[in-house]
Amino acid sequence: MWLIARDAERPLHEVAAELHGDGTTLLVLEDPAQPSLRGTCATPFMTNADGADVALGWLRLDAQELSAYSHRAAALLQRESQPRLPIALLGPREDRYIDLLDQLALAAESASELVAFQWNAERLARHRLADALRQGAAAAIYAGHGSARGWFAYGGIRADMLTGESGLSADQSIAVLFSLSCRTGQPAAPIEGNSTPLARGLADEIVAGGVAAAVVAPLEDPLHDANRVLATALVNALASGTRRCADILYAARRDGACVDGYAIIGDPATRVAAAPDATERCAHVFAPAPDAILTRPS
Repeated sequence: MWLIARDAERPLHEVAAELHGDGTTLLVLEDPAQPSLRGTCATPFMTNADGADVALGWLRLDAQELSAYSHRAAALLQRESQPRLPIALLGPREDRYIDLLDQLALAAESASELVAFQWNAERLARHRLADALRQGAAAAIYAGHGSARGWFAYGGIRADMLTGESGLSADQSIAVLFSLSCRTGQPAAPIEGNSTPLARGLADEIVAGGVAAAVVAPLEDPLHDANRVLATALVNALASGTRRCADILYAARRDGACVDGYAIIGDPATRVAAAPDATERCAHVFAPAPDAILTRPS
């Protein structure tokens, strides 16, 4: 992995073209107070000197946040492999998204590599979502409506509702969050009534706060049908044993999904792995199906 500071004078494809080898990743560190170059990249992949793909990631962190991120990333690298990875499936109370998450859960449960937890808005209230996402799951997929500010499901979710005031520990962090929601990968948005021209978007705040080590999210408005194909391909990649964030996107692309217009926020080399006891902790999240029969203990 190569880490570089943002340089507006030097196109990123020139930097990528100087790299060699398969599986190369490039992580660009930007100043949160400056406009981002992210929108100039129509795809999360570039080409290196050998003609191989280079996965491109972005970080918009200040010095203190960067220090915390590096320690968190190092801790996540130490996560041990587990026989079945816990993944969280998130989304709104809307039939087409409920159907999609049901399909993803079925695909995950039919694979020996994964165990899926359905935490859509039909099963989990907003005030419980933040705690649910602090169980150290290997991955999470949100499929639903949103904007640069947050998700529209659960009555509306902003990043600060998930991060809290002090951020999360490494054992609480999700390794990779796939936010298949309009504009959630945008680097910044204007703050209404504030003299500061830019504020970080949802994906950047999630990474800065430690909710996830990496987020994959679109810069604009992907079509629902395209996101259905992508979500299915992501689960297929995870079920096949693919573990690096960049490799999961490569596999999804080979599976027919379109990743153009998406960005990786965080290290593209982030490995999808769960914290110790994450599966047991996820299983204790109270998120019953709507038709579940709940009984009081005798």
